[in-house]
Amino acid sequence: MKKGYPLQDERSKRVMEKATSMAFYVSLYLLLVIGFLSDDVIKFRDVSQATSLAVGIMAILFAVFWVYYNRKVI
Repeated sequence: MKKGYPLQDERSKRVMEKATSMAFYVSLYLLLVIGFLSDDVIKFRDVSQATSLAVGIMAILFAVFWVYYNRKVI
């Protein structure tokens, strides 16, 4: 901002859009996997534990995809 550049330009908006959409799609499959495995393989104490795990992984997925698309030339 000191040099007169805007906080978000077209590239940064596009990186954010791509990272958000990929994190959303992958997290849908993540939720399906957690749902299928929650009875037999993964033992949760209650629903809030599964929800906390899913939200945490979603945040990590967004960060990973943001770093990937930010380094990749779009």
